[in-house]
Amino acid sequence: MLRIISIKELTNTVKASNKCDKNDNSICIRPDDYGDMVNMSIEISEQQILEGQVKDARASLKKTREKYGL
Repeated sequence: MLRIISIKELTNTVKASNKCDKNDNSICIRPDDYGDMVNMSIEISEQQILEGQVKDARASLKKTREKYGL
């Protein structure tokens, strides 16, 4: 589940980093009432890449354009 935190919580960088490490998913950082940035630990990012959960953006866009004739 995506966890949403206020950008003010980034003033304590160690605490913010620990939230990324302890959370299995991404953390959405928001300045107001909407999401602005997403952050996750390097280990989780690498794990998602190795498990094939992350796709190459250019390759995915090319495949979508070919599929829909764009």
